[in-house]
Amino acid sequence: RHGQDVMLTLTCDCAIDDEHIRKIARSLRTYGRMMLRLNHECNGNWFTHNRRFSYEEVAAFFVRVCKIVKQEAPNVRMVFCAGLIKDKPDPDGIYRVEYEDVFAEAYRCADVWSADKYLALHFGWPYDVAEPGGRSYTCDDPAELFARYEKTYKGLSELFGERPFIQAELNADGDVTGPLRQAGPVLAYYGLVRDKKASWLTGISMYQFRDRGRLGLEVQDVNNPAVGNPVPLMKEYRKILEDPYFMPEIADEGKTSYPARLRWGGSEDADGIGMMLSFEKTPEFCEVTLPEELSLMMEFHGKWFYKAPGVSVIDLMSAFFDRPLEGPARIMLRIFATVPDGENHDDNSNTWMTDQFFDIEEEPQLRIRYVTPAEQSPCPDRE
Repeated sequence: RHGQDVMLTLTCDCAIDDEHIRKIARSLRTYGRMMLRLNHECNGNWFTHNRRFSYEEVAAFFVRVCKIVKQEAPNVRMVFCAGLIKDKPDPDGIYRVEYEDVFAEAYRCADVWSADKYLALHFGWPYDVAEPGGRSYTCDDPAELFARYEKTYKGLSELFGERPFIQAELNADGDVTGPLRQAGPVLAYYGLVRDKKASWLTGISMYQFRDRGRLGLEVQDVNNPAVGNPVPLMKEYRKILEDPYFMPEIADEGKTSYPARLRWGGSEDADGIGMMLSFEKTPEFCEVTLPEELSLMMEFHGKWFYKAPGVSVIDLMSAFFDRPLEGPARIMLRIFATVPDGENHDDNSNTWMTDQFFDIEEEPQLRIRYVTPAEQSPCPDRE
């Protein structure tokens, strides 16, 4: 409903039959453009799919699921998550990706490639404590890991043709770095992606938001699991999200007339409307009224706002709290319509699984004020 493209990670028994897979695929096709990461980190031995099945069986199962998903839910992109290029070459002197021969058909069938590798990870948690000299944790140099990911992508592309490449899990474990130094390697890695303009890397997912250990932007409160305590990485990750390099690109074209038709295809493919607003200075009040029963995401002054169906007035003032205007300014208000219940509905079109259309009948109304009621006239006396 908030316009996010979902990536699901599904750990699945490789022995289930085709009809079971078909039912899973059918249950996903109403959720627009999404990604399904099936039996992730399948180059390892820590998940049940690798403990109970061979690498060859895991690969064959991925291919089988891919073919069924493409039939039942072509809007879903299949993510194959395996290993990285090896540190050392084979006897023939060639650097190879882990199990590249065994996983060849899975790589060819996949829509997206992925590999998980943390800058620091205490993989022995919660069974031991990471201490200097221990063997239950890893720690990598950000520049070396970045180079290894790039070599992995290039190696796979040479073998199987190009695909989008994502890092579905990236973080530095505070168990290894300490919470005060956790943000350092993360910032360094994102800085490399930005400074080197790594166009080969389609996306990165921070893993994770809240954790029982120290692998998260928040640490779960031991006294109340519903509460998370932010760590310093949270503040720094917000800066990453606001970095222009990682912000979505929005092209402003043409003029808007009403009624206006909006199209939602996904967070990177949508048609909305724009309204250029003129300001004398930072306002005291700034609100937009949209009485129509629509689910909307609005971008204004670098901040996103959500309007649910049934809500008519959205207060935009929080966009100025940390970014007040230094003088007169013109700011674009961009509005996109998202699916109200989070699902696409079949309208008998050929593209309903990816595209949904919504109409705004009337131009949104703005309330911009530079004077507060208290300034304009004295508050009434109270007895």
